[in-house]
Amino acid sequence: MLELIMDRRQYLTAIGVLASAGCLARANSDQSQDPSDPTDQIDPTPEVDWGPVRGRAESISVEKSLTSEPGNGYDPATNMVRVVITRSGMGAPEEVKHMPFEEWVALQSPHFGRGPAARVTGERLPTSTSVDSSYSAPPDDATTDEAVIRLDVDSEVSAENGSSAAPRSVNVTASYNGTQASHSVPIYIEIDSRNPVPG
Repeated sequence: MLELIMDRRQYLTAIGVLASAGCLARANSDQSQDPSDPTDQIDPTPEVDWGPVRGRAESISVEKSLTSEPGNGYDPATNMVRVVITRSGMGAPEEVKHMPFEEWVALQSPHFGRGPAARVTGERLPTSTSVDSSYSAPPDDATTDEAVIRLDVDSEVSAENGSSAAPRSVNVTASYNGTQASHSVPIYIEIDSRNPVPG
């Protein structure tokens, strides 16, 4: 099991999914404030930076029908996907990994699901709200070590409204040439995200 986890972390790092350690989690800006401090009672600090917090709305489902071979090649006889991890300066494959189709879908699900997650969340928030999406390593308090979807919203959205609008997870089902696999990706939402990882 440990070897599988390490392999996934190595793969995520290679494709740029893992965020730097400094952006794994963001504490609420008011966590360090002393509620008994009279200064806070006179001039409370507005909630300008919060998250990431887990989405609390009903999970959504996404179906992805692949029109080309997954990864860098697919063997239907073994149900294995070929993935080039690293290439030389000339573009030739250097490190190649073969993984079951189900594992490849699990690794790609954050990419497949982030757009629909952002659209659904945006529909539940005021029309002027911008919702951006990315995927990254999970926050420190997450129950998974796999990539999660991160949604970024503007300063007009509170943590309560943001988490109420964001789905708890997105259930991705991908299919290719009669083969199908599903994976669920947790969704987190935050404000003022400083280092999103583009998809």
